[in-house]
Amino acid sequence: MNNQFMIKFLKLLFLLIACMPSLGLAQQTDSLQKFINEYPFLDANQKQMKAEMMEMVRKSQLSQQYFAMADALYDQSNYDQAISYYDSALVYDSSNSRIYNNLGNTYHNLKQYTNAIACFNIALALDANNKVAYCNRANSYSHCGQIDAATRDYTMAITLDSDNYINYYNRGCFYMKIDLYDSAIKDYKYALFLNANYPYPINNIAYIHLKQAKFNEAIKGFEHFIALTNESNDGYGNAFYDMGFAYYEKKRYYLAAINAEFGEYYKANNLNAFIQYKDIALHKMFFWNRWRYKKFKKALQENTCFN
Repeated sequence: MNNQFMIKFLKLLFLLIACMPSLGLAQQTDSLQKFINEYPFLDANQKQMKAEMMEMVRKSQLSQQYFAMADALYDQSNYDQAISYYDSALVYDSSNSRIYNNLGNTYHNLKQYTNAIACFNIALALDANNKVAYCNRANSYSHCGQIDAATRDYTMAITLDSDNYINYYNRGCFYMKIDLYDSAIKDYKYALFLNANYPYPINNIAYIHLKQAKFNEAIKGFEHFIALTNESNDGYGNAFYDMGFAYYEKKRYYLAAINAEFGEYYKANNLNAFIQYKDIALHKMFFWNRWRYKKFKKALQENTCFN
């Protein structure tokens, strides 16, 4: 009786190690292997249990290998092959929430949102605290037009991880998409409260102000975003375009034109062409007003306008 109780206890302990979500696959496998090597398996029943454990470790290692290869293919945007490797990883470990989450992301990137949601559903059934899966499922719900479901999942992700600025930013983007601008700004501002150097909420708030015809606030926001970023950041060129539009609406056409040119060349990653072109553009715009031309050209040379 005591021997049977010990076997059950050891199996339970083994399964607990295998299912701990806080451990990565490699850590789980190492912990299980160490347990097998160090515990003295004595009688036939325990030796049978050792064989079962070793088979579990073998499957875990294979799943880990397929999972890593799938992630590498995903990072290369090779989504079709990534799906094949995620499926292989699940053959050997069908209880891993993270594999289903990443498989769901892959389907999402292929715009197969129904398949993506199905994967996120399984991921959350396996781990109800998988905050990343909630956020990812919300993204898929959003693309399917399921507003209530998306809102619920974004909010759940925040509930599970209230100190993560990305969660507030993601929900803000969702609110912005459905024109709930006040709610979007509130989430963007809280994201900035958590991380003042994350630039994208600043740009999005500026864009909302632009749509609301609050042109001074929009210009100030775009300038702030540009100061925190550079041409390697997403949205850098667009920020110049949008700031140019705000200047246009304020009837400051020369600033509008210059910002449009900055946007054009930053988006094209052709800064040298812009440097050669900007003097020609300035001459065309300001030949009628030499004082403004000289003042604005000096400001450009001193980098006081657009940094």
